[in-house]
Amino acid sequence: MSDILASGLSHLDQWQQENLVQLDLLEEWLHRHDLTDEQIRNLLGEMRSRLQAHQLNVAFVAEFSRGKSELINAIFFANGGRRIMPASVGRTTMCPVEIGYDKNLPPCIRLLPLETRRQNIPLAEWRYEHDSAWVEEPLDIDDMDRLAESMMKVSERYYVTPKEAADLGLWDEENAEQNPSVNAQGLVEIPKWRHAIVNYPHPLLKRGISILDTPGLNTVGVEPELTLDLLPQAHAIFFILAADTGVTRSDLQIWKNYLSGPNVADRPCYVLLNKIDVLWDGLLTPVQARQQLQQQRENCAALLGVPLNRILGVSAQKGLVGKIKNDFQLLQDSRLPFVERLLVRDLLPKRQQILQQVLASGIDELRIYVKERLINRQSNLKKQLNELNGLHGKNTDIIKQVTLKIVAQKEALDSLRKQASALRHGQKKKLKKIEHMMDHEAIDEDMAELSIASRDSGMRLSMTKVFEEAMAALNKRAQRLSKLIVEFETILKNDMQLLEKEYGIKLSVPQAPGVDALLSDVEMLHKRHENFFGINQVLRLRRPHYAEQMFRTLLTRVRSVFDEAFDMLDLWSNNTYGVLVVQIQDLEGSIQHLYEGIQRVQTAKEPLDERIEEMEQQYQQLSQLQEEFDTRISGLEQCSLGYKPLVDSSQEDESDAPVAT
Repeated sequence: MSDILASGLSHLDQWQQENLVQLDLLEEWLHRHDLTDEQIRNLLGEMRSRLQAHQLNVAFVAEFSRGKSELINAIFFANGGRRIMPASVGRTTMCPVEIGYDKNLPPCIRLLPLETRRQNIPLAEWRYEHDSAWVEEPLDIDDMDRLAESMMKVSERYYVTPKEAADLGLWDEENAEQNPSVNAQGLVEIPKWRHAIVNYPHPLLKRGISILDTPGLNTVGVEPELTLDLLPQAHAIFFILAADTGVTRSDLQIWKNYLSGPNVADRPCYVLLNKIDVLWDGLLTPVQARQQLQQQRENCAALLGVPLNRILGVSAQKGLVGKIKNDFQLLQDSRLPFVERLLVRDLLPKRQQILQQVLASGIDELRIYVKERLINRQSNLKKQLNELNGLHGKNTDIIKQVTLKIVAQKEALDSLRKQASALRHGQKKKLKKIEHMMDHEAIDEDMAELSIASRDSGMRLSMTKVFEEAMAALNKRAQRLSKLIVEFETILKNDMQLLEKEYGIKLSVPQAPGVDALLSDVEMLHKRHENFFGINQVLRLRRPHYAEQMFRTLLTRVRSVFDEAFDMLDLWSNNTYGVLVVQIQDLEGSIQHLYEGIQRVQTAKEPLDERIEEMEQQYQQLSQLQEEFDTRISGLEQCSLGYKPLVDSSQEDESDAPVAT
């Protein structure tokens, strides 16, 4: 296991655990003072779950035979004392592989048969809705040899005729250069499996790292979901080249198609010149070897259009050997520790920033909501004190007047409940209208022509135009939704303000989830997919399998984006109504306490002065609770800001890297 990665993850984990402890202490304090309700529990639960589910996805992208699997072995699996992922001369990993850990599942490798390509169903649907289609094999995590043997499954292949390959979407007569080679028997090699998911309790994987191994992005049968969904989910990407060849035509095609556009624009992408040990031939001096590597880095930076400090030389094989044999010098010469330090330096702090933003948003909501509850309690208590202070002397008429006031307050409370119920009914009607504009039926309507084009060979040449029309329709839908939601929020705020004035309670309306995020997501989907529906993809789009899979992948993502947007709006609506429900409950309790106090005074069970003194103490306690809450929420805030990166942000110069000779 990489000590650098392990230390970085431990450092991040410690920060997360400290914040989880602070959340637990805050929740306990809120519960002790009767300040928890469904909204607070949901908010704290969301903050807690986001902190605990800290997945870090790292993708490895390369053409065949670039040493990608060896790099995965060197960074993640060297502690096994041998190679775990298959790595040898030629093509080893035949299908995309996801490696991670889910404690709710046993150690296993799950394999999706290639035959499932005959059905135009996206990978996401196979993953979540067709579990029985997967072949599952247990992993022996105590025997590294047997574990490595099980992992060889991802290398399995078989031979078919070009026609059979075409039926599976793996052969295209009009795109010969990307077709697999035909052997002497007239057969072509194809993978046995379509996709593999490995669940393995490796220490790094248990801490939230997950790995995506993506072979053959230039092959005919590349999965649309792989390039449009899984790659964009990666928090960091390693693009592996060969140090001796640099950027080949095929490498450049992968870079332009999958790694240089909006898909991965907002995440670290490192270009690794692997196999720098080819420079260790004993004939080059260290200076000459370093100059050659530097020249190759500069050439790659110019061709790919990336900063020079993102082009790194490494020898995955020597790094793996250095780790297994505890050869410190060989490990340093391999430059693998430098790559790992960059991963820790760039990836972990970025992930922490995302989590810190989640905490900051939750802290702001908690601060506003809890303080309003305390202020309302004080306001209600102050009203009770004023009423009781007017009862000195036990004047029967005054007591009768206060009793009548209580009756009137109870009637007003009943009226408030009815108005709240009517308000909720109105909310649900407006939500239903919005939901109809966001449901799958509505989305499918906007994408109907694109669906037809993906299945009609006569329309596939016009798919670029139809795609643009579909995305424009979705954008208009999002804009109409934006107006509806603004109207919804405005009406709700006005209703709440009327209730505030009429009943003297404070009702804040949290800001509605803006549709800016939905518009942004729709635009991102447009940018991510336009290259794949573009005019330069005409040959690919003419393939039935490719066009239909591309459409189904896009449709799945669009539905998901609109579903998530509605879920957030629905949660906001529920929380807003929840604020009103809590205030009604507090007001009801306040009226009841006042009534009980008067009854005690009337029956002489409790002297009036004692009752007033008791309530004044309660009033002071509420002031103290506000101060104590400020201290506790500030403590959580300070804890969330207490993370310091383990690796300094200053960039070590790769040009000064040692090169063994």
